[in-house]
Amino acid sequence: MEEAMKTAIRTLVLGVGVAVGSACLTTFPATVLAQDHSHDAVGFEGTVLLKTTVTATDQPLTLPQTDKPEITSMLFTIQPNGHSTLHQHPVPIIAYVLEGTLETRVAGVSRTYKAGEAVVEPMNSPMQAFNPGGVPTKLLVVMIGEEGKPNSVAVK
Repeated sequence: MEEAMKTAIRTLVLGVGVAVGSACLTTFPATVLAQDHSHDAVGFEGTVLLKTTVTATDQPLTLPQTDKPEITSMLFTIQPNGHSTLHQHPVPIIAYVLEGTLETRVAGVSRTYKAGEAVVEPMNSPMQAFNPGGVPTKLLVVMIGEEGKPNSVAVK
């Protein structure tokens, strides 16, 4: 009798296992097919414009140590033969040339950037930005600073 009881229990457990397994196999594909794919990327690409650990003058990149971080994004236009004031940045500045040509001058060294190029401007170094071309230069500039403090300081 004891052996018959064990066989009955084994048969019952096996039957329940097969039933549960079958249920999983029949509902799993439906669940997978019904998943929402509206968050998947469609027609969306990314291109690295700049990836660096140093500025344009090979200074190590440093970020402000602050409890009040602030990011400022600006569009600048430099007219043909125009230029900025002599200035310096106490914070990291990333400039992306949207149109035209950008020439930077830092410590007597001139560098030129064309549309589609990006640069991390040097920190705490007097510099000027020029448009040597015949069309306006348009820049997207992102500044990583501190709330309430200037991102750029004029040099006298």
